[in-house]
Amino acid sequence: MLRYALYEKEKLVPLTKEIDYIRDFILIQNYRQKDGVQLQFDFPETDEAIFIAPFIFITFIENAFKHGVLNDPDFPIRIEFTYTDNKLHFNCRNKNRKQKKDAQGGLGLDNTKRRLELIYGDKQQLKIDQKDSSFNVELTLDLK
Repeated sequence: MLRYALYEKEKLVPLTKEIDYIRDFILIQNYRQKDGVQLQFDFPETDEAIFIAPFIFITFIENAFKHGVLNDPDFPIRIEFTYTDNKLHFNCRNKNRKQKKDAQGGLGLDNTKRRLELIYGDKQQLKIDQKDSSFNVELTLDLK
């Protein structure tokens, strides 16, 4: 995981490599939580080579672990990737913990939004729905 974070210099990486990185991150988070993590993680099983910019999704997933309720079986953290018609759809949702707003919060999200604009321009669509009780991110990348 560290090797990938430090040495990945390609502009685009295989989605499978990014999925492996996310899996490793989730595994570490599971070890850190003594009560475990309630999580649903779905991703496409495809032979098609899908290439994406590295580290686009991890900020959203990190936020789910940082701000989310991790052990509610009725509302698990949900991470989903689907791929249809050259479009990669990503969804991450979680139940929010009740906490005070971080005065410096949102920097990771702002940086990720900016990266998406720079890399994908109008070939990306990001929707963030933040409520008191839940947080939902939907991202679609047009990979044509």
